[in-house]
Amino acid sequence: MPPPPPLPLLSLSLLLVFLLGTYESYLQYGPLISLLETLWVCSLSILSASLSTYFLNPDLLAVTVINTFTGHSLWCLDTVSLLINKLLYNSNEGFLNMADYGGLNGITLWSFLAVSHHLWFIPTTIYTLRTHFHFHLKFKHWLYSYAFVSILSLITLWITPVECIKYGKSCISVNINMCEGWWGLDEVDFLHYFDRERCGNWGWNGNGMCGAGRWVFSNAVYSMCNLVGYRVLKSMINNSNEKKKTK
Repeated sequence: MPPPPPLPLLSLSLLLVFLLGTYESYLQYGPLISLLETLWVCSLSILSASLSTYFLNPDLLAVTVINTFTGHSLWCLDTVSLLINKLLYNSNEGFLNMADYGGLNGITLWSFLAVSHHLWFIPTTIYTLRTHFHFHLKFKHWLYSYAFVSILSLITLWITPVECIKYGKSCISVNINMCEGWWGLDEVDFLHYFDRERCGNWGWNGNGMCGAGRWVFSNAVYSMCNLVGYRVLKSMINNSNEKKKTK
């Protein structure tokens, strides 16, 4: 079977999305936070997807879609609930309290575009793996994703300042890759058991035992959710290719 043709347009588009997100963060929060926000799992997954489509590495592309499955799926659900709440109750929050399209300057066209990848990244990746690479997702890709997310979140926890970061008149608490606590889902109490504000009640502080417990717990829960995602993605990608072969 001949190798698939290169995808320079898709690769360039993904790279531009990554750069747009970084630049928008710089405009909103300044240089330090914008650099830290490049460490988001979804941000580095976009950059990895850009590289994988340029160098035709479908294994790396498969890892990126598993990386983002849980976060992006919940974001999409919360976006729907946000729209419902806005139309029915004139509220600016979704039920899950996850989807956020604004910043210090509110919701702008650029802030929306910078985070809209939460809506289209998974469908685009699935379509590319299924139709362009005729790919077969395997369990090893979930293992690679688990390692990717775990190492990245540990690095984030290690280098992110414990105290809020001052920018202008604001002091911004940075919760990249859940280094401060679980993102959203405020009503699910057990998910926030290791949040930094709770660790303070136990007499823990900083990124010591509190951070270690949060890192272990959040990665265990997130990876199990992504394992479910792997099964869903496998049925969507592999079954489609098997049907094509039987025709």
